[in-house]
Amino acid sequence: MTSKRTVIYVLEAGSISGGVRVIYEHLNRLHARGWHVEVYSLDANRPTWFKLNPAIPWVKFDNYDHLARHLAKRNAIKVGTWWKTAGVVAAASKSDEGHYFIQDIEAHYYSAPSQKRQVMETYDLPLVQFTDSIYASDRLGCPFIGLGIDTDVYKPLDLRRRLNSVLALSRPQVLKGWSTLCELYRILFHSHQFTLLSFGTAGVHPPYAGVVPKGIPDEELVKVYNRTGIYVSTSLHEGFCAKPDTLVWANGSLSRIDAVRVGDEVFTHTGHSKAVTRVMSRPYRGPLVSIRCVGGQDISLTPEHPVLSGKKIHGNNYSNPTWINASDLTTDHCVYLPLIKSRNIPVSFSVAELANTVQRDGRLYVGARNQYGVMHRHWASRSYDDHISSTDDLMYLMGAYVGDGCVSGSRIIFSLSEQKRRNGTVERVRNAIHNVLGTEPVIKDMDRNRVSVAVGDRVFAELFIRSCGGHAKEKILPGWVFDLPESQRVALLRGLWDTDGTICPNADRIRMRYSTTSFPLAMQIRMLVLQFGTRVSVVRLKNRVEFGVELGGSASYDLAAILGYHTGDRPQLKASGQSWVRDGLLGLQIKEVSVLEYDGEVYNLEVDGDNSYSTESFIVHNCLPALEAMACGTVVVTTNADGNMVYSRNEENCLLVPPGDAVALADACFALLEDTSLMVKLQQGGFETVKEWPWDKAIDKLEAIYG
Repeated sequence: MTSKRTVIYVLEAGSISGGVRVIYEHLNRLHARGWHVEVYSLDANRPTWFKLNPAIPWVKFDNYDHLARHLAKRNAIKVGTWWKTAGVVAAASKSDEGHYFIQDIEAHYYSAPSQKRQVMETYDLPLVQFTDSIYASDRLGCPFIGLGIDTDVYKPLDLRRRLNSVLALSRPQVLKGWSTLCELYRILFHSHQFTLLSFGTAGVHPPYAGVVPKGIPDEELVKVYNRTGIYVSTSLHEGFCAKPDTLVWANGSLSRIDAVRVGDEVFTHTGHSKAVTRVMSRPYRGPLVSIRCVGGQDISLTPEHPVLSGKKIHGNNYSNPTWINASDLTTDHCVYLPLIKSRNIPVSFSVAELANTVQRDGRLYVGARNQYGVMHRHWASRSYDDHISSTDDLMYLMGAYVGDGCVSGSRIIFSLSEQKRRNGTVERVRNAIHNVLGTEPVIKDMDRNRVSVAVGDRVFAELFIRSCGGHAKEKILPGWVFDLPESQRVALLRGLWDTDGTICPNADRIRMRYSTTSFPLAMQIRMLVLQFGTRVSVVRLKNRVEFGVELGGSASYDLAAILGYHTGDRPQLKASGQSWVRDGLLGLQIKEVSVLEYDGEVYNLEVDGDNSYSTESFIVHNCLPALEAMACGTVVVTTNADGNMVYSRNEENCLLVPPGDAVALADACFALLEDTSLMVKLQQGGFETVKEWPWDKAIDKLEAIYG
């Protein structure tokens, strides 16, 4: 009989994670079959959270160079377990020694192209590859060995099972369906028919739940499963969402989702800005659901991706916002945009960062270099404080610049129509310049009934260019405008509307419109108007070149009053049924849903805390406990999110319901309580399913690879 070779798994760290747990399962089970297994790691500590066999050597190294030198001297099978360890193993291996255990395409977890490239290059290393991921197997063409459930631990016990006892894993995150779980437990509690339990390490549990002690060992958790009748999972999809050209709100402006970086801040469904903690991508081939709503552009999503939506009840009334899979949306649904919550803080700008300056008597002046290269005060420069703070007048000027201004050299020029002189806009621009710069602008009559208002100031010219861009098609608002004090946001909007907006009579009422060739600017103005709780939409105008930010009906009167326009008596107006503002959200009817075929990269974002982000048009959202429960004879009620569909078969081994539907989950629990024969059927189906997930099967394949 041929003796088995030594197998060395190379780990960077032994921290708590599902992937590391699988590696420890490999080690224990190979050791039990007579293999000599070892761990090489940069981590000094053996795991305390997993019972790794104490006979398995754990060797700690200070760095990868030291580890690689030692590893190269060993005659053994050497296994990289992460992309960074794969290169170490390849460098330290001869002929058939080097192996690569791939648990995911790890390039998904990096946003920088250079990092993605580094990861992908490891899949071309001369290593024997294998994986426990079906997706990785399909993508890389390497053998799939699978995972397993430890049926020596997770198994039926001779304990009294309470059929009306419900257990859930407590994970207070949006993507885990936390709000749905809380609502489900409220429904079940008030029915007076169920005993409710939850377990988990987060320290937060749904209402009315008895709490299983934190950190309970597997052997005790098995007893909990065996005393429980129903295990529920409310998780939503955590996977990949949108095409790379999908526009999302990042840092106060629209950005392609493939250009978003870790640390960027996105608008979430709560109206707050939250940091992106991970950008993920992967190839996808299959259908996308394309959704078009009132006043928005088409957004295409993978079918299972959750969208914050409501279902039409009757007329223009919709159900409360909940997360619904894109594939389940119809024209009887609505979608939502958040009303951005402002921090209400002014912003300041460093004069020294805007222009070359010199200091004289504690004041700053714009500098110029003489023929000897020495910086001196420019003869025409006025004096500045160290910083410029935002004010109502400055924000009015910035709005006017975006609307109808330009910069030429150090001159800021506002080109206004003769009508703007008659309605007072020219005078308001002049007053704002005087209040901000302390100087009088030059006002000239131009050709074609236009008026030029110009002022020279290099610092403010640079401020406007850097903050808002130069050419009309490039102009945007700086992302910080959403956090300004209310009066400064009002002044900014008034400057925009005074210079490039219209208030049009429309029969017996008014209609407000702002037109621009810059689509990102139109969407920013929309979100800025929304902060005041006013309905607003963006449409492509008939000339197909410009976009219109439009308000009609009561919304036009609301905004006109906010901006200080006098519109006369307000008529009785019927509210629009296509959009509405309620509870911090703008509701928008879905106008069209279609399906298209797609073959390419799709992206998703992991967002701190709220686990959601806003596209240009609406809000989208970014384990095996159920199998453990099945192994113990606990009946499973879960959602049909795609991760669950790997092992879930409705009415065979579980009951499946749509994600986000607490009532449907409760109905499933009631149905089980009323039909014990159904519980028995699903219990037996669960036992059969678990047979498809034995560790022995996976380890057999692993042994075949190691030879």
